[in-house]
Amino acid sequence: MLKPAPILGSPSPFLSSLSQFLYYCLQVSTGPSHIFYPSMVPKMVPKFVWGPFKVYPTFLAASKGRYPSAVVVAPNWGPHVAAEKKITQKAIDGMPKVGDKLLGDGGGLYLRSRNGKKSWIFRYVSPLAGTDVRPKIDLGKYPAIGVDEARELALPHRRQVELGLDPKAEKHEKALLQDLGETPRTIRELYNHWRENFLATSHADGGLYVARALEKHMLPALGGIKLETLRTQHVVAVLDKMHKAGLGRTCGVVLSNTRQMLGYAMDTDWLAVDCTARLVLGRWDGKGKSGERFLLLDEIKNLAEKVPRAELAPDLQYGIWIVLACGTRGEETTLTRLRHVNLKEKTWLLPAPNQKKVRGVVSKDFTIELSDFAVRQFARLIAYQKAHAIEVAEKRTRRTGNTHEPVPIDFLFPARRLNEGHVNEKTLPHAITDRQRLDGKPLEGRNAPPLAFVLEAPVIIDGETFMEKTGHWTAHDLRRTMSTQMVELGVRPDIADRCQNHKEPNKIRKVYQHAELRVFMRDGWQTWGEKLTELTGL
Repeated sequence: MLKPAPILGSPSPFLSSLSQFLYYCLQVSTGPSHIFYPSMVPKMVPKFVWGPFKVYPTFLAASKGRYPSAVVVAPNWGPHVAAEKKITQKAIDGMPKVGDKLLGDGGGLYLRSRNGKKSWIFRYVSPLAGTDVRPKIDLGKYPAIGVDEARELALPHRRQVELGLDPKAEKHEKALLQDLGETPRTIRELYNHWRENFLATSHADGGLYVARALEKHMLPALGGIKLETLRTQHVVAVLDKMHKAGLGRTCGVVLSNTRQMLGYAMDTDWLAVDCTARLVLGRWDGKGKSGERFLLLDEIKNLAEKVPRAELAPDLQYGIWIVLACGTRGEETTLTRLRHVNLKEKTWLLPAPNQKKVRGVVSKDFTIELSDFAVRQFARLIAYQKAHAIEVAEKRTRRTGNTHEPVPIDFLFPARRLNEGHVNEKTLPHAITDRQRLDGKPLEGRNAPPLAFVLEAPVIIDGETFMEKTGHWTAHDLRRTMSTQMVELGVRPDIADRCQNHKEPNKIRKVYQHAELRVFMRDGWQTWGEKLTELTGL
């Protein structure tokens, strides 16, 4: 016997209209009225259909059918009442062995026979796509799955349809979520997912530079915070601490990439709000200031005197002169392989993946026409690496008693252990800055002479010449020096820009002017190389 229940509500898309209808039913009913879930009415026949609902009136036995005692409302789509068990073994055995045949069990459950091969399917009217779409869900093959088991498999799909859900859409959504992996709960888990699936594939260095900055400054403080509890003040506290330590430019790296990581989480529907959206890079000098430092000719002379006494590895010594002669960036230089340099043709190839990305776009391959000065530095570098490989092989032979052949040269700036890739792109910049510590104290754990690269230039005062210390300089200032001094030597400014592989800033020229100007660029590099030979004697 059905027991009356209180009003239980309805699927949300029809809540307003259903509430109005129920209010009407309660007003016109002469007896107590209630609403039941559709699953509580296994074999009732609807009295009439009203809009998207089927209405089932029942009557109290005591009233002899005169007073409605209950109004049961169910959505008017798909199978929404318990399936009537219609399929029998006799009907199954009688299905034809040729052609297609559907045998219904009620409630959307069918046994399909295709040329004698039988399988179970569940068909329904999609509540999301409308009555014109009748998706089907495969439940398995018969007789591996029997009638009773097929009914059990169809039941959860039927209940989803009753609630206004599309079972197939739900299944696809779950599959997509499985492909995305487990939802990250903390900032560290999000970072790990973002680094593996985005950062590693969007930077020429595999995201190592950005990863180091975030792992050093952001993750120790924020890594354990849950995604939903991350607030703006958490990020601000990290950036304030970095800014006080004089890391203004690194603040920009951390903020912009943290914002990118949170945007990744929002795109994946793991996060609703980006708490860094209103933070401005300029508050922590995050954009940095455009550089103005370049080396004067007298400083280059002084540098040539200091490099041999700076306790710097020979390959890094040659690296300083190569960067100064060719105007390359640090990562472009350290990623150079032996096959990229052709001393006979006097060329140096910079493959597109080794170059700086501009707004995420990789440049084309770029070839530098080496000056005689640059050719000599590369020749000395290659000779040093070959001799070093032979020396390492001989040491291993003496140590082990077995003959070891020299490891073939690949990277011209290899890691300390051969066959382990190239040296870190920050090794040369750090080697230069570590040797300009005006307090005279070397960094902890490093033995670099703290004043080795503090440059001096002559100053004339009252007719007397004095050597005066000049300002701090970096590896990137060597690139700026080449461009500046090229123009001072009479090279056209646009040619100096081309020699640095700068993009054409003029939009009209960029569209219509595609001349490479290689002859002028070669002359520019050679003119600068001849000046370097004069200044350094190398």
